[in-house]
Amino acid sequence: MLHVASTTPNVLHFGAALLITALLSALWPALWNAGLLLGLVGLGGVIYVFIVLWEVHHRLVNYQLVLSDRLWYMYWLLGSSVQKQALGD
Repeated sequence: MLHVASTTPNVLHFGAALLITALLSALWPALWNAGLLLGLVGLGGVIYVFIVLWEVHHRLVNYQLVLSDRLWYMYWLLGSSVQKQALGD
């Protein structure tokens, strides 16, 4: 079970990268369509970060986050998701 849980973020991020690539490669009649969808992808990333934080806080009661956990799973993911949403708008 732990192996599946540890690969889920990798699959999710790879799928998001493929989705963003497909959105940027498509021929759009207007750029606001692509911007709106990219913003929604970024918003989904922000929601995903908060879901992960909730899971860590409620399910891993005895685990204390170290600096590398905070940098990788919180700040970097949240920053990249906010950046995607800002660029989409």
